[in-house]
Amino acid sequence: MGTLYGPVLAFTLITLLGAAVVGFFFFRTQYRTLMAITPINRLMAPGLVWLQYIPVFAIIWQFVVIIQIARSLRNERIFRMEESLLSNRTTPQLPSGNYPTMALGLSYCILALGFTFFNLFGTFSPNPDVTSSLVVLAIVAAAGICWIVYWIRLANIRAELSRTAAVS
Repeated sequence: MGTLYGPVLAFTLITLLGAAVVGFFFFRTQYRTLMAITPINRLMAPGLVWLQYIPVFAIIWQFVVIIQIARSLRNERIFRMEESLLSNRTTPQLPSGNYPTMALGLSYCILALGFTFFNLFGTFSPNPDVTSSLVVLAIVAAAGICWIVYWIRLANIRAELSRTAAVS
């Protein structure tokens, strides 16, 4: 069994490196979205997004980032609507919801948190069964789908903000 540690360690390191790289591009999208928002409408500094790399702290911090980005986007939408009414500029086509991206963002965070707790406390039972494995797989799939859709929506909103940059 001693020969198994090498491949398992290599797989773990490659997986962690892959997650760090994908995380970089995701966090960069969050960072760039906050940068596209007028500074007066930002509810957090864009650089604070990178704190999600801190392992245990990130469990809570990701919720803060999701909420602050959604609230900042709402502020920006209201600001740009008022500006367009006063200056006859066209209003950017931002999502019409009160807090764009918040529902999807919180969904992926809650599902990921649920996966973490279920995985820690559910699958280490003395007799793991197929049902618990299927539940974990379903949670992972749902979290992944919410995360990807959130990321795409955030990137599209950032692109729209950049196209219709507000004049300060």
